[in-house]
Amino acid sequence: MPYPRCKQVKSKLDILDGIMTVRNRTATFMADGRVVSRVLFDAEGLGAPVPQVPTRKGFAGEWEPAALEDRDITVEAVYRPVRITYVQHDGASFESRPGGPVPAVLPVEGCQGEWEPFFALDCDVVVRARYKGPRHTLKLVADGKAVGQAECRESQFPRLPPVPFKPGFAGRWEPYVPRRGEVTVNAVYRPLKCVYEVGIGRTVEKDVADDPPEIPAREGAGAYWSRRKTVTGDYRAQVRYEVPPALRGFVATAGGPSREKLLAAVEELRFVSDHWSSVEEDDPAPQANDIKSVEYSCEGTEWEALASRLSSAQREYLAACIGDGDSPAEVLRRHGTTMLAMETGINALAEDVIGDPVVLSGEVEPDYSDEIEEVLKDGN
Repeated sequence: MPYPRCKQVKSKLDILDGIMTVRNRTATFMADGRVVSRVLFDAEGLGAPVPQVPTRKGFAGEWEPAALEDRDITVEAVYRPVRITYVQHDGASFESRPGGPVPAVLPVEGCQGEWEPFFALDCDVVVRARYKGPRHTLKLVADGKAVGQAECRESQFPRLPPVPFKPGFAGRWEPYVPRRGEVTVNAVYRPLKCVYEVGIGRTVEKDVADDPPEIPAREGAGAYWSRRKTVTGDYRAQVRYEVPPALRGFVATAGGPSREKLLAAVEELRFVSDHWSSVEEDDPAPQANDIKSVEYSCEGTEWEALASRLSSAQREYLAACIGDGDSPAEVLRRHGTTMLAMETGINALAEDVIGDPVVLSGEVEPDYSDEIEEVLKDGN
């Protein structure tokens, strides 16, 4: 029975070749003289998301722009002081930095003013003047509709309720100056932004409600934008590539593919694929070691020879395929390999000794299940 899966192997080998091509150059990301991450890439783009810039209190960091050239590259983190923008009640503003000069709050008769509290961590901030003054009532309005009111005692900063939620927008109550009587305070909304990392040091900013940028296609892998919320309430997004099914067995616990195992698998699959490509699939001539010449008993010399050449991992996998012990998928994960690589090795041995492959897609050929069970019994 000739092996009819050459085209499937070629297809998966093409996928692996494509993925290996992606990882033929290295981008080393560094901050303060230390390596943050190393990412493999080709001309189509990075094989993994751009790492986050390490935070530094009082500074905003970003990666210097870098082009993906046909060579290994080093990308340095660039830091600048966080910008603090102080906004007065009349709209005037003043820009400073952590530890830098702070302007005085504009005086308002009968009121005591101060800057609202803030933290200058690793992103720019806007600080507004606020006042406490005479007893007054606040009328809260959002999108032209009254949504509540608040009573403010004399010389107290008012405690305002959250701004009504509006999908795709960030809201806050506009600054105001207290005065006796009723004061109308409107909710101010701005569209939430998302910064998409489309390259090293290159970003595109869009409204959250808008369509995201197109993701470069990568053969054999799905992709999506992964968003995270920033301290400003906006978002930052990176491209995430899903691991193709042909590589899931190579994903290490640390979260990335094993390059050594991947290279070995590609070389093994290329050899096997080239071999099978040279075999006539529909050859009507009888095989010299046809299954008819094999005795249906584990006592046959062919089955004993096969059992002696199987590795412990291959025995575990065959046992799982006949329902003994863990599932085939669990065995593959434990040994860090793929179904394709595991079954290729087993079937190569079986064809040499028995004259036929014995396992396919996690299932032992029904004609051979009894023999496989016997040769695996008692650890033989």
